Amino acid sequence: MENLIDQNAKVWNEQLVLQLFATKTAQNILNTPLHQQVQMDKLVWKAEKNGCYSVRSAYRICIEDIINNDQL
Repeated sequence: MENLIDQNAKVWNEQLVLQLFATKTAQNILNTPLHQQVQMDKLVWKAEKNGCYSVRSAYRICIEDIINNDQL
């Protein structure tokens, strides 16, 4: 999926996005701005301070979500 963004020009590969995704999803992707300051894209798990995914943190999020939904 690294070909979805032209890293040098910082623009979406519109043709590829439209080929790979349903129309609404593709439009959402293409409407997402890409910023020139970002040097390299990377995955980050916001539930952990170190940015790394863990089953423990995912479990904690699920439990918190269940508790919050039960309180509604």
